[in-house]
Amino acid sequence: MKLIIRGDDFGYSKAFNAGYYKCIRNGIMTSAELMIGMPGTLEAVKMLEEFPWLPVGWHVHVCGRPSADASKVPHLLDENGNLCLHISRGHPQNEELASELAIELRAELETFIRYCKKKPDIISNIDDQNDIYSRTLRELAYEYHIDHLYKSLKEGTAVYRKWIQSEKGWKLEEYPIHIIPTKQKWSELNQIKDYNPIESVFMANDELLCRKEGAALIVLHPGYLDNYILEESTCNIARVRDCDALLNKTTFDHLKKLNVELITSSDYLYGTNDYQNWLAVRKNKIND
Repeated sequence: MKLIIRGDDFGYSKAFNAGYYKCIRNGIMTSAELMIGMPGTLEAVKMLEEFPWLPVGWHVHVCGRPSADASKVPHLLDENGNLCLHISRGHPQNEELASELAIELRAELETFIRYCKKKPDIISNIDDQNDIYSRTLRELAYEYHIDHLYKSLKEGTAVYRKWIQSEKGWKLEEYPIHIIPTKQKWSELNQIKDYNPIESVFMANDELLCRKEGAALIVLHPGYLDNYILEESTCNIARVRDCDALLNKTTFDHLKKLNVELITSSDYLYGTNDYQNWLAVRKNKIND
């Protein structure tokens, strides 16, 4: 089985970035997701320069500082001028709110392109829902021809979609992916003192990971904590434990025992060998 291990929320804060960076540099994270408009965004962009092999997705969110001019998205902001996620997702039929959300999401995407000097390698939270959030993301992925992870919530399936350009125009190719969940809901992780992703994510899915064919995806949120995250996020302790799981030799050895091949999302879509090449370079650096 080929396995993509994606880390979400890069850029959340500088403390979070410190742990996240370790998971790229010394751990087994194979694909990244960058947040725009957060306290650690610019630092994260700088850190990414060290890892040109790493695919970087746009982690779409509606929190932190707005990318759009605040005067154009007043109904998305709280009293401190920060974006408020529960407001934007809570009123998908409000036309005024819908218009502002579309403005903000486009501004976030254009900010990503300006910071990273390229389009996102992937957009990971596109689905088949009909609210303005989902529709706008689909429209942006099609307009900018950005590869994306598409989830059908109705059918419970997921595929990576890759854009291909030919003389006849653009078309999409689909690549099935198994998304491996945690046993617990994300919103409940802070209440679960014994949350251990090594056991509940990596070791709890041996039957799937032992398959010779196909590809799977594990999504974690690895990083360290600071006061900003403790106040801002509904989940915090789990982030540190995710970080530990990706840095722990037990995880790597278990996947190796199952003959799991770690790959990036780009490796899966384009047949490259970037992550295994990175492992070889890292091993040589350690041996030197």
